[in-house]
Amino acid sequence: MIAILAVVATPLAAQTTIRIVASNTTSGNNQDYQAPGQHILQALKPDIALMQEFNVPGTNDDAGVSAFVTSVFGAGYSWYREPKGSANIPNGIVSKYPILAAGEWDDTQVSDRDFVWARIDIPGSIDLYVISVHLLTASSGVRNTEAQQIINTYLPTLNIPSNAYLAIGGDFNTDSRSESCISTFSSKFVTASPYPVGQDGSGNTNAGRNKPYDWVLVNSNLDSLEVATVSGTFSYANGLVFDTRDFNQTQLNASFPPALTTDSGATNMQHMAVARTFVVPGGGTVTNGNTVSVSTINRAPATAAAGATVPMLSIVLTANANEWDAGTVTINRLGTLPDAFVTPRIYLDSNQNGVVDGAEALLGTGSFSSGSSVITLSPAPRSTAPTAMHLLAVASVAGAAAEASTVQFQLAANGVTYSSTGGTDVNPTFSAVSSGVSTISGSPPPPPGPAAGCVVINKYLNSGTTGDTVELLVVQDQLDMRGMIMKDFSSSMASDGGGKYTFSTNALWSSVRAGTLIILRNDATAADVITGGTDFVLDVGLANTTYFTSGGGTFDIGGTEMVMIKAAGSGTSGSTGSWHALASGTAGIQYTAAPTPKLRAATASNTGQYCYAVNNNGSAGTESVLTNFTDATGLALGGGSGQTFGTGNTTDNTNFILFLRGTAATGGTGATGTAFVANWNSLVTATSYRLDVSTNSNFSSFVTGYNDLGVGNVTSYPVTGLTPGTYYYRVRGVNREGTRSRSSDPSSANISSIGDWRIY
Repeated sequence: MIAILAVVATPLAAQTTIRIVASNTTSGNNQDYQAPGQHILQALKPDIALMQEFNVPGTNDDAGVSAFVTSVFGAGYSWYREPKGSANIPNGIVSKYPILAAGEWDDTQVSDRDFVWARIDIPGSIDLYVISVHLLTASSGVRNTEAQQIINTYLPTLNIPSNAYLAIGGDFNTDSRSESCISTFSSKFVTASPYPVGQDGSGNTNAGRNKPYDWVLVNSNLDSLEVATVSGTFSYANGLVFDTRDFNQTQLNASFPPALTTDSGATNMQHMAVARTFVVPGGGTVTNGNTVSVSTINRAPATAAAGATVPMLSIVLTANANEWDAGTVTINRLGTLPDAFVTPRIYLDSNQNGVVDGAEALLGTGSFSSGSSVITLSPAPRSTAPTAMHLLAVASVAGAAAEASTVQFQLAANGVTYSSTGGTDVNPTFSAVSSGVSTISGSPPPPPGPAAGCVVINKYLNSGTTGDTVELLVVQDQLDMRGMIMKDFSSSMASDGGGKYTFSTNALWSSVRAGTLIILRNDATAADVITGGTDFVLDVGLANTTYFTSGGGTFDIGGTEMVMIKAAGSGTSGSTGSWHALASGTAGIQYTAAPTPKLRAATASNTGQYCYAVNNNGSAGTESVLTNFTDATGLALGGGSGQTFGTGNTTDNTNFILFLRGTAATGGTGATGTAFVANWNSLVTATSYRLDVSTNSNFSSFVTGYNDLGVGNVTSYPVTGLTPGTYYYRVRGVNREGTRSRSSDPSSANISSIGDWRIY
């Protein structure tokens, strides 16, 4: 069925950017586009999507596909899908631009899908022809037969002009880039390297990232027009293999919303999407010296939920003559919500309703610094006189935003500038104008305050020079470390003359995840100050004044030594308020006076040697627990070697760290109208699990009966008694001593182990 929708007029530049995405990103048990695949498509923002296994959740008919396309891609997108009657896993095409003609070609090698083609009216005088394919896994010979059908039998029937743009893409199921089908395609398409790669540098696209299954190939006319595929702060010169597991959640939130780190690892997600980007000439001519009028409409709601994305201000631009392209918008943050807890975004509001409803194209994402953010718009949107163009400034509020805090946006004075894509024009002058004030509500309860053992000294190195290093292990999730004190002692634990460093109020320390290893070096570096997703390591120099304040003394780890982490406000002197201490060598008076928990190795750690927690006490069945960090129930090794900061000390220590970091939810299965099954990975050393289910992603409220529900030592659990809607679940493990692992919570800016499941 072909659906050619009424296309909403969008601003066009003299050149038009076209992003083509190959998408076989179905998941779950029904080979359809569940939430993970939808997130991936929304993150990549394709102009043309070559779809495989084009089944949609719920009602999988023409009306269902139309609703899916509008929801995922936006209003105004056209689509074609081969008839379901003859295809269980159909191919299809979704296009931002009108589909002039489309059809299917019989794939004689397989019965559950065919080849799909379309002619698309992209801006300019040259049309784009695209083919969506899903070649068979059976053998390379079968795949070559399919390629020969396309090249020799079907393509000639289209009578494609020699200057036309031509693309083929989808799931080729190729084991290598030298398969015979690629050679066959090379007669019409550019098949030589360079190829798209992921953030990890690999061009392989299957789930295991070891085979190049998925492709976007174009003819030489279009290949010569390729530009880097850019999303947020990330740029890929030859296209992108998009694997959400390559990023932490902070990076995805900023550059690939609404993708989650878990999307590419969803149950039965067998492929990564591939994106390539081209700039084609056409879409109008430009003139210089044009001016634009600026007006605004307040869109701010009275209240905004923590974790929500809400409209704040419509910015209406009207060219006074000819055309005017917008290049940047400057937004100021007002209100009590700090910079780090709100992200500004600018959308092109095509339907001009001031609501983020799927009809908007994201043009740019910024970050606030000292309450201001300059957002570059890409592609530069155009106002063509006399038609007004509506931009929408949107606030994405962090899940950890404090209850009753406020956020307000202000379009800065003269805060809109032109883009040269519309010629050399005149920047408008105007006074600053503000949105209304939105009050934050529905915030999750604050995490518990720190307590003894909330963070422990995991190891340290006596380098003998300036390379002395300490590693902390965070035990309590969402730990606020601001104001805590890290120190060492002097004179073989007899004196308090060592270095003393107070953690600053920087947001880095405001909510540190359980299982994070913090490497503290005797320098001013900041080698790693980003965490999220699978990144649980921070690496910071104690002399870096952004993150620490020196309290005097000399940081110099000796052979007989004690290193301590203390509570905020406890003072730099002495050991009162100690959360944990690790020592090596004969106990000095400072160690004897220190409160528990504390752990000492009998052997000194001389120059070039480590002292580290072993995470057992020498008896079977007592390893990998928190009490291993205390004398009498744990062991430390002094005089050790061969340790690596940022990794576990021993197998038992590694197991404890992995336990603290928590499990990963793997998605819901078996959905009915009232239930689904929550699934998660087994967590090392866990003896039971606790389950939360909520209708909101920040878990400010819970589904009745599913708040910290003990479910036993299982890795799946039925969630029942539901009504249609979207549900989120999170899981945390409990070990034999009762210590709990982290459960990924939006308030920690990481939702890598929250599963979501939609009930239809």
